[in-house]
Amino acid sequence: MKNHTSLTILALVVSLLAGCSKHSAVTTSPNSKATDLGVIEVSDGTPIQQSLGGRRACVITPTVLKNGSVSLSIAIMETNSAGVVETLATPRVQNLAGQPVMVSVGDIVIHLTPKIKP
Repeated sequence: MKNHTSLTILALVVSLLAGCSKHSAVTTSPNSKATDLGVIEVSDGTPIQQSLGGRRACVITPTVLKNGSVSLSIAIMETNSAGVVETLATPRVQNLAGQPVMVSVGDIVIHLTPKIKP
């Protein structure tokens, strides 16, 4: 399974790099809820909360690795009509700092570029 995850992440990164331009538009299906968080400054172990619009949010917990990459643990949450916060998914992704990354879970698509704080 670890090889499948690595291959999936590699395929996503390659597809992002092959099709990226500085002003590219995000194209998604009508049912997806894509959010471009832009450049996110990260510090090792310091969680960052970001709104995904509507009742959804995510908490990104980065781990800065010695090789210049960043491992991102992302908790995607939604507040239901009763006000209870439910965790929808907890994907993890590893990427080079300064390079764009995309995380997709069901109809939720998140684009971001991690930048290590000096």
